[in-house]
Amino acid sequence: MVTHTPQGIPGDPINVGLVGTEKEVVHAFAVAGWDTADAVTLRTAIDIGESVLFSRPYPDAPVSRLLFEGRAQDLAFE
Repeated sequence: MVTHTPQGIPGDPINVGLVGTEKEVVHAFAVAGWDTADAVTLRTAIDIGESVLFSRPYPDAPVSRLLFEGRAQDLAFE
């Protein structure tokens, strides 16, 4: 099973499936030290550019929009 970009280009393989409510999954990842990824906005795009230019981390950077069976992910963690 592989995700695809909106243009149909193969993306990442799916290697984990989670079962639970959104609240349960977010809580489990938070306890494990993971953060939810920021949404893609003009501000976050600028933040990504600045993190690259100034060699500084952006731990909550947005993730690529990948689709599985035409549907985007519900949650993304880093």
